[in-house]
Amino acid sequence: MSRLTYDCIRSILEHEDQNLSDGIIVQILNPKVSTLEDKIYCKGAISCGNLSVYCVIKGTCAKESKEQYGAYELNKYDVVKFTKWQVKEAGSSTSKQKTFLIISGPYQILKTGLTSNIGNPRSYYDFPRGEGIPAPDPKNCIIPGSASTKEEVKESPAIKSKGRKSTIRMDGSPSKDVTDDYMPIKAISNQTFDWVILAKVTSKSAIRHYNNKNGPGKLFNVELADGYGTQIQATAFNAVVDKFYDMIEVGKIYRISNCSVKVANKKFSSIKHDYCLFINENSTFAISEDQGADIADVQISRIGLHIVANTSEGNALDLVCIPIEDYGTREILTKSGQTRKLRTILVVDDTKTEKMEEDEVLGIEVQIWGDKPENIRIDEGKILVIKGCRTNKFRDNISITCGDNNSFYYFEDVKHIKEMLLVMKWYKGITKGGKDIKSKVVNISGESSEDSSKTPTRMLIQADIERLEYYYTYVTLDLIRADERAVYTACPECRKKIDQSIEGKWECHACSKAFDKPNYTYMLSCKISDGYAYGERVGVKWLSAFGDQGQQLIGSISAHEYYKNCNEDLNDRDKLKDLAKENQFKKFRVLIKKSENEYQGEIRDRFTAIKIFPSRVAQENTHLLDILNQYNGA
Repeated sequence: MSRLTYDCIRSILEHEDQNLSDGIIVQILNPKVSTLEDKIYCKGAISCGNLSVYCVIKGTCAKESKEQYGAYELNKYDVVKFTKWQVKEAGSSTSKQKTFLIISGPYQILKTGLTSNIGNPRSYYDFPRGEGIPAPDPKNCIIPGSASTKEEVKESPAIKSKGRKSTIRMDGSPSKDVTDDYMPIKAISNQTFDWVILAKVTSKSAIRHYNNKNGPGKLFNVELADGYGTQIQATAFNAVVDKFYDMIEVGKIYRISNCSVKVANKKFSSIKHDYCLFINENSTFAISEDQGADIADVQISRIGLHIVANTSEGNALDLVCIPIEDYGTREILTKSGQTRKLRTILVVDDTKTEKMEEDEVLGIEVQIWGDKPENIRIDEGKILVIKGCRTNKFRDNISITCGDNNSFYYFEDVKHIKEMLLVMKWYKGITKGGKDIKSKVVNISGESSEDSSKTPTRMLIQADIERLEYYYTYVTLDLIRADERAVYTACPECRKKIDQSIEGKWECHACSKAFDKPNYTYMLSCKISDGYAYGERVGVKWLSAFGDQGQQLIGSISAHEYYKNCNEDLNDRDKLKDLAKENQFKKFRVLIKKSENEYQGEIRDRFTAIKIFPSRVAQENTHLLDILNQYNGA
């Protein structure tokens, strides 16, 4: 058991700390921690075994501790050495003056993972005038300034990251080099050699097959974390996959050595380490005897949505967010002619961009692709971590994509993660009293990015006068022409219309192929309006919406379901109209493309919905105010 500095709290508070120049070793009792960026990192009581006192640790001290010792995160019952402190008094004329400590220098974590107090500490203020203070238990204490202080620090396993050894290799043979030291993951670089790390496998990917100029191959990735919370990614290729894939287990702690070190490509991993590991034939993954080492099962490298809004496409990231709306799962016809499932959710976090108002909330759409994305648990209003998702940009919009093979964690699924606590505290604050924040969300998936400044937002009449080819507009869905033409049977490869032959096959004349079944695709004709008029012009148009955009307008019924209803009874027009009323008279923000089309010898304008978003009142009102300001300034 670690020992604490003899009666050091009484000595400090009574200004008898002349012999404490080497520092004090105390135990953290009930820390309330924040982040490194905050002015105050930690508040709580500290104990020397017989007494306790309130203590405040500055954020700058935590930063210095991270730089100097590698570890700074404080947990309940941790044993810590402090070398610099100040005594402060708090109180007023109407309350009793109390003294507390402010830590003003870096601290060293000597031991972590304890589950109880050392000794039986009581508050210093339980003893008026310092009378009756119990003597410390000698077995729990070290004498200030003695050699035992230095020995306690030297032998501490928490700072001696090299102290845990494994004597068993993965193949069961004894290790010959059990005296090797463990290197912290953060110290690994392509300039370090003959290192050994002690790390937990926090995740392992499936084996992925690929083809490149060198021919076919396969690989898998693992994420490793050590006791300092530092992560690194390791990758194995081809024959090495066969050797290590089944041997490496998620959640197990290994003694790892002899891996190649390369500069990391941040596009392929959300881990922030500058380097990554390549597992080779000579690499060693030896199971550690100390499977109880204090290493969290889930490590995250969080990126806030304010950074996602300006990041480049394809970057991997870990997202800590709150789902607030689930748009459901639908089938998407890809360019290759294959059908894929897509589930879209809207999430928010506690960050903001520069242009946002004080009461606005930043949100983004997360697209979940896969075989069964509908089976993924999505709880609205609960904090969620998505590991290894990616940013995606299409036209003017940015979103986050992931698959049903990505990792999704809720608060109860993992150990304490500070970022989750911070986002949860923020969300409880903005929804206090049952406040609905959906109307305050700035959805950056529907907002114009820096590259979209060329795509203006206009009223329908304005766009006609300016003869714009692409533009955004706010409209109401007045009507969907609900008949058998609303859905067509499409070729799975070229997406052109196909018909069923007498033999029951679906034949595509463009591809000269036959298929057992078609892809059912929306081809809606919709009437939209924005409610504005200018002279004889009115803000009304007929709009075409295909595929995914048609699904967005019609609501929850799939194209296949709609087609089946059409074929059950083509004369039941009222039934078809009912199917198309789910979103009628709702407002949307639409990206429209104008094109020319020949019809019965006449050239007519055709308007197509390229992208459709739910309308946001605050966003639309801002647009209208901009128009009024332009009018007033004219």
